[in-house]
Amino acid sequence: MKMLILTRFQRVLKAKVEIRKKKTKKIVDQYRKGGQKERNRIEKQLDKVQNEFVTSEKDFLSFTDPESRFMPNKKHFTEFSYNPQVTVDAEHGIIIAEDVV
Repeated sequence: MKMLILTRFQRVLKAKVEIRKKKTKKIVDQYRKGGQKERNRIEKQLDKVQNEFVTSEKDFLSFTDPESRFMPNKKHFTEFSYNPQVTVDAEHGIIIAEDVV
C-alpha cells in the first residue's frame, strides 16, 4: 500500500514539474517572440515578483495573483489558495465582518 501511495505521489510531483516547465517555456517564448512592449511587460512583472521576494519572507509567489498563498487544500495538495475569514452574529446569523487572509 505504501509503495502504491508513493508511486502516485511521485507521478503527481512529476506532473507538477512538467506543468511548471511548460509555463516557464511559455513565458520565455513570449519574451523572445514579443515586441518591446511585451518584453517590458514581462520584465516589469518579474521585477514586481522579485521585489515581493525581497520584502517578504515567503518561499513561493504567484506571478498572476500576489494575494494568494501557498497552502495545503482538502485533497492534501499544496497550491496557491485563499484563506477567507467570516464573522457571523450567532443570534441572528448575519455576517458582520469578512476578510481574505
